[in-house]
Amino acid sequence: MTDACRYHSVGPPPHSMRAVLIDPHSSPTVFHECRATQQEVAALIRRTREACRLTQQQLATRMGSTQSEVARWETGDHQVTMRTLARIADALDVEVVVRFGSRSMS
Repeated sequence: MTDACRYHSVGPPPHSMRAVLIDPHSSPTVFHECRATQQEVAALIRRTREACRLTQQQLATRMGSTQSEVARWETGDHQVTMRTLARIADALDVEVVVRFGSRSMS
């Protein structure tokens, strides 16, 4: 994944969201996992778009959105909802997976 994705085993996790990217183009399926801040989710969106070799404009067109809105998601200037994450995933042909578990899980 990236340096931004860290596992914390001591104390309460400092992050608010757990993000998992499943790469459908890998064989076998590769799971990337992190407890992610808004900035880290933004970076995950950008990296996934770039891995799909799409521009911000191309992603926006696929979603019926604007390039400037995609840019705001990718910089973390605009909070991304679960509904928006699902739309982004559909446009990128990837899957969003959310899991709940004990905070002591690493």
